[in-house]
Amino acid sequence: MRIKVVPKPGPQPDDAAVPVRRRPPFLILAVLLVAAAAAAYFLLGNKDGERAPVATSAVDRAPLVSTVKVARRSFTRMAPVSGEARPRDDVRVFAPASGVRIAEVLVEIGDIVEAEAPLARLDADVVDAQIREAEAGVRQAASEQARAASEWARVDPVKDDPAFSKEEIERWRAAAAAADAQLAARKAALSELKARTQGGFVRAPVGGLVIERNARVGEFADQKALFRIVGGNALEVAAFVSEGDILSLRQGQIANFTATDGAVVRASLRVAPVAVDPQTRTGLALFDLPADAPVRAGMYLKGEVVIGESEAFAVPLSAITYAAGEPGVFVIKDGRAALTKVTLGARAGDHVAVTSGLKGDEIVAAAGGAFLMDGDIVRTTDAAATGGATTGRQGAGSGG
Repeated sequence: MRIKVVPKPGPQPDDAAVPVRRRPPFLILAVLLVAAAAAAYFLLGNKDGERAPVATSAVDRAPLVSTVKVARRSFTRMAPVSGEARPRDDVRVFAPASGVRIAEVLVEIGDIVEAEAPLARLDADVVDAQIREAEAGVRQAASEQARAASEWARVDPVKDDPAFSKEEIERWRAAAAAADAQLAARKAALSELKARTQGGFVRAPVGGLVIERNARVGEFADQKALFRIVGGNALEVAAFVSEGDILSLRQGQIANFTATDGAVVRASLRVAPVAVDPQTRTGLALFDLPADAPVRAGMYLKGEVVIGESEAFAVPLSAITYAAGEPGVFVIKDGRAALTKVTLGARAGDHVAVTSGLKGDEIVAAAGGAFLMDGDIVRTTDAAATGGATTGRQGAGSGG
């Protein structure tokens, strides 16, 4: 028997291991050198020593802000003033005699009256009785005066007689003089009563606007004011002024007050503060209101008075941001926002004065400071703020 030997399968020529090709070391070194050079260029700057521009991808993701250049502006220094409108001449009218009943009220609140106009009619019987009583007092005083005068007339020719002491002579003389004075006083009281009652009426001592009426028919007019009148229908504002502004006030300065309907009312300073309240550190100034002002007595008004002019660097109010309670602005330079602390001064419209912190040539973010951080990359259409690079977008240029 013939046995055929089958050879074992072995590695074929195609299954032979393929040798690995290695990169030359000098090629790897060249790649590393190129990468290092590129990194050094971007990190250290170009050959002119300028800061390398921010990577395009970072700029594209940066917020777009509008900017404004810091400029000098004129500011009007204003002092805040506030207070109550009140009558310039506040007149309170009382009854001409006590214990008199009011028979009729002739005016109402809001009426304009003239001087000596009747405001209320009094009970004629009571008035007449008081007049009769006063007349009786005059007659009694006249009788006493006549008696004292008669006695003095008898003593006067013999006043040097040693039979009379000096004390007796002086007593008769004093009695006669006192009787004369008493009669004169009673006559004056009668005249004053007749003048005050003027036919049984309560009359206005001045012309003006009636703003209070406490008189009621049937009540007795005693020690309370029956009417209150704005003399001449003229109002003033008794306004409080901070002690730091008092010395800048001058008679005739104009204050602009805001009425309840929003209208602006001009008032002239009549009396500047003469003292400062030690508790509130304010002084009271009096401003005259025009006759046609839409203001009523008792209204509370707020306003401002011009006390000076000045020039300062200015930025929009919207550019101001606060960090730890301190004001600041974001100065934009080379595409980055730098938070700069500033000191604020007066305001004028939508701008505020910056008294320290800026040199005047800066460009600042006009708005959106609340969304920025110190050192943030920003985009802006203002070439001066970005160092020459702009986004090319419209509608977001520098604001004014």
